[in-house]
Amino acid sequence: MTDKDNKGGRPSIGKQVSVTIPEPILDQVDAMAKTADATRADVLREIVVSGVRARTGPGDSPMETTLAPIAETMATWIGSNDAEKVTGRFRLFRRLAPNPYKLAKLFQTAYGQLVLDGHHPSIPSPAALDLVTSKGHDGWRSRTVLFFMTINTLIDRGISVRADADDDDEIDFGPKPEDDEPDYA
Repeated sequence: MTDKDNKGGRPSIGKQVSVTIPEPILDQVDAMAKTADATRADVLREIVVSGVRARTGPGDSPMETTLAPIAETMATWIGSNDAEKVTGRFRLFRRLAPNPYKLAKLFQTAYGQLVLDGHHPSIPSPAALDLVTSKGHDGWRSRTVLFFMTINTLIDRGISVRADADDDDEIDFGPKPEDDEPDYA
């Protein structure tokens, strides 16, 4: 659609879509709009754009950008201070990374310890925390990407982890994503 085809007088920036939103959610959107001194449409547009960017699949830079503060924090915690603790911390991360609840708890512990040790780790966005703590396919994929991003960060920093006899510990994968759950909404 060109500007001259648009009889409304405003330039066209995309396709208009219609959706039904439950009243309680719409009330929250209206409150956000009022606080931001924005229109309902502006807030809805921002929510949709942020949601799509946060849920982009593995290998795409938006997900990697979203998860980077968590990967950086975990790599810093694993490799910080006592070299004797590197392997134990990595093994703990490896064991708990697939479980949404236990990973969140570990991240809080790691973040807090880094602050106590004088580090200033990046604060992850709520979208990043939602990605790694959600259940189902999105959460499973996000935690997998986070795991490999953390390992790559350790490698880039030259932090090595030694293998030991306990490396065959069972990994706690937490809730299983539904195999027959469709990948679309």
